[in-house]
Amino acid sequence: MLRKKHRKVNTSNINAKGFCPPTPDAIFVPMARRKEAQKAAFNASPNCINADPAIRGNWEAHFGNKQPIVVEIGCGKGDHTVALAKRNPGQNFIGIDLKAARMITGARLADQHGLTNVAFLRANAEHLEQFFAPASVSGMWITFPDPFPKKKQSGRRLTHEHFLAIYLRILKPGAEVKFKTDNLSLFEYTLAHFEELEQKDVVRFKRFAISRNVHADAHMRELAAVTTDYERRFIDMGKPIHFLHFSMEPGANVAAIPVTEPVELDKAEKAPRQSGPSVADI
Repeated sequence: MLRKKHRKVNTSNINAKGFCPPTPDAIFVPMARRKEAQKAAFNASPNCINADPAIRGNWEAHFGNKQPIVVEIGCGKGDHTVALAKRNPGQNFIGIDLKAARMITGARLADQHGLTNVAFLRANAEHLEQFFAPASVSGMWITFPDPFPKKKQSGRRLTHEHFLAIYLRILKPGAEVKFKTDNLSLFEYTLAHFEELEQKDVVRFKRFAISRNVHADAHMRELAAVTTDYERRFIDMGKPIHFLHFSMEPGANVAAIPVTEPVELDKAEKAPRQSGPSVADI
């Protein structure tokens, strides 16, 4: 059965029981149609690449310079990527996410600020090597990834050894990685996972900073000065943000991956929800 189109509601007519009669003054654009329009805008933007492997080895041509490349895995709407680019004009920033309809927000924001050192790539982190040549990335952000709490989902976590091996192949030696999450269970898992990989000489880590409440640590505030949309909401709610700043290099047994057993996280820990603007001012 076809569903009727939803009409915009005039909230001034809401009565004591919460009832508000529909009015014919405006029609909502269906969600599917909005997403299709956003995807089309993404495909039309010169700063957006839709899973095109031809970009591999051609990022210098795309940006028109040889500046270092920093990628953000799971950039969402891209406001964090844009803010980083604005603060660091001597670097090129690439936001990566699966959903083009999200990233077009960041692409438009970059245009508004006249930034030429920002690009957005629709891709799965599993396939990063299709878009980046070996040792071509100078830095990486992993921001608020899905924790995938179930034991059988361990391999999908972006700090799992499977993804670390991919990162090692595209990152330059000594490249720094910054990881932020509101999920304490994922954060503790990541720290323990890294220790196990070190003990087995699979990956060797250099840890520059570890914080379980980065915005409360005065000496680390500059490292975490740029925040994501959801991060700002969490901060307003008093929820601590966990932060790990590190670099890594392959160990003698890196070819043996996978070497760890699946681990279940705390399924009860869920991200809080709060209404707020989609993208704050940069």
